[in-house]
Amino acid sequence: VVEHAGKVVCIIADVCGKGIAASLMMAHLHAAFHLLVRTGATPSGIMTELNRLLVEHTDIGSFVTAIIVQYDPVTRTLSYCNAGHPRPILVSASGDCATLGEGSLVLGVLDTAVYTEHTLDILPSQTLCLYSDGITEAVNNCGEEFGTERLSDVLARTADQQPHSMLEAVCQAIAHHVGSTTLNDDRTIVFFRPRTL
Repeated sequence: VVEHAGKVVCIIADVCGKGIAASLMMAHLHAAFHLLVRTGATPSGIMTELNRLLVEHTDIGSFVTAIIVQYDPVTRTLSYCNAGHPRPILVSASGDCATLGEGSLVLGVLDTAVYTEHTLDILPSQTLCLYSDGITEAVNNCGEEFGTERLSDVLARTADQQPHSMLEAVCQAIAHHVGSTTLNDDRTIVFFRPRTL
């Protein structure tokens, strides 16, 4: 999460694979993201440049999913660009959940990929949930995934609570779902809610 020129920019990314190679790729992506934000580039502009860098400097078969969101507190607008990442969920205070679609190709595969940016108004009564697939793909001892439906149910049930309480509820629901099963993927979840002016 980076603040630049009065705007808040956040990225969540997930590298294909594990180990040293994946760690190095994520470190490369992390550094490039911070530099690109400071140029004032838009989410789609950042995503396009990250894709170019990864195509040029990584092995064939390596790829990254990512989503970038940018919030402008003056206009109360949120712009986002999704490169093959799990689609974020926008939750209203009443518990209505809407999945934000409009994704593009993962990063690092095709240097001519086009990354489209989308903008929406977001209110202090709404909460945006960004997450990695380690959340929805957490499996129980029967091999059943936690899934986006269960995630949305938890978000709807806790929509009127503070984000830290929503996070705790999601973590408890996953723990209950998986039971004694060992989780084999990292989990990332970020809640974003605009301040009331």
